[in-house]
Amino acid sequence: MGISGGITQAFLRSKLTPLVTAAALAVGLLGILATPREEEPQISVPMIDVLAALPGASPAEAENLLVRPIERRMWEIPGVEYVYSTAGEGWAMVTVRFAVGEDQEISVTKVHAKLFAAMDEAPAGALPPLVKASDPRQFVLEVIDELKAVGQSVNTLRLGEHTIAKTVCRHAVKANDPLAGPELENLVNDLRRCAMPYTCPHGRPTLIELNYRELEKKFGRTQ
Repeated sequence: MGISGGITQAFLRSKLTPLVTAAALAVGLLGILATPREEEPQISVPMIDVLAALPGASPAEAENLLVRPIERRMWEIPGVEYVYSTAGEGWAMVTVRFAVGEDQEISVTKVHAKLFAAMDEAPAGALPPLVKASDPRQFVLEVIDELKAVGQSVNTLRLGEHTIAKTVCRHAVKANDPLAGPELENLVNDLRRCAMPYTCPHGRPTLIELNYRELEKKFGRTQ
């Protein structure tokens, strides 16, 4: 019969077996009741975007002069788990992801402090970096809500385009964002190079045309 068979026979014949089973079920039930749970648990995973610009720089120059120094400084921050980056004509973006449980506001403060401590090391002509905190949890929840709404009729290509558009808009300049003169010029030049400069990815206009008569009306100068 072997050792396992002997143990099985002992449990089958023992009068304590029902008590042990009941005690195990009771402990499991207490564990379920005592364990805190939420329908949507608030898990903090700070993700912070650092946007940098060097007008006139090629993608390779932006990578060498902007991305690599920023990546090196971000890795020096305690709690950083991943660093992602991309570079283009005159610009670069570095996304810093902190470990689960790190405080969002404290993480943003750490990034600001590390960047401004090395401002004197920035390449000539570079604009001050812009720091933006993103909320990946909210973004994922919105995508899930969209999937629920469309159900079986989902068009994955269309949903992918919408997701990219939403991501682009999240990194766009918002109202009341402070911009210096060179930043404004760089923004207008980037707009001129777009294949469709007249609207954002969601279709909102980026340019509004007003004739002289309409301007006079706006300022109350008509008779």
